[in-house]
Amino acid sequence: MLNFISSLLKALPFTSATATTAKTDMLGPMISNEFLAEMLNPEPQPAETKALFATQIYVDLDNVLSQLRPDVLDATLAKLHDVILALVAKFPAPVKVAIYGNLRHWKLSEQRWEWQKNLVEFIDTPATIHNEIMITDIFRQARAGSTIVLISCDAGFTPVLNDIKEHDGVRTELVLFGHASYKLKQAAFVLHSGMDILSNAGVFTTQMAKTAVLSP
Repeated sequence: MLNFISSLLKALPFTSATATTAKTDMLGPMISNEFLAEMLNPEPQPAETKALFATQIYVDLDNVLSQLRPDVLDATLAKLHDVILALVAKFPAPVKVAIYGNLRHWKLSEQRWEWQKNLVEFIDTPATIHNEIMITDIFRQARAGSTIVLISCDAGFTPVLNDIKEHDGVRTELVLFGHASYKLKQAAFVLHSGMDILSNAGVFTTQMAKTAVLSP
């Protein structure tokens, strides 16, 4: 985590040893001073919380749904329960799924499901700090030997995946529902097709998968 923050600071155009404050300020709306302080000094998490789940899945809901064709989007929301069950069944249990997004826009609400030691949480996130919230949660829960699965095509998550993979010994996997950059794909050990999950959930047939995503 510290390496990720340090790399952001080093990338900014300052050479003086006294320029750390200026660098932090220059990050501006991307990462606030308060966010940096929280990242570098997070509240301690109980050990059992970090060790509870074999697989932790982080879903960038707005990114995923915005890439689907309108009819596929409607079908996905209508069968969202089945989609989540198909997603959980794909990975080693117990599984935690954290779904982040503008829930009201998709006519969803914050909720929590628990069954057979699996957990699903819907988390409403403002667009202005959506990525920051997801990044914070990923860092807090990353632990050696665990698997973290990101469901997003947002290249902004590339440094996070690289950092936890290289420094925390985490197995990183990526589920793609659309078009993603080469660097984001390289940050994961394994790539999965989101279209396969929608097909397994009965959203559409396998033959329809090639046309389910909007053109970039």
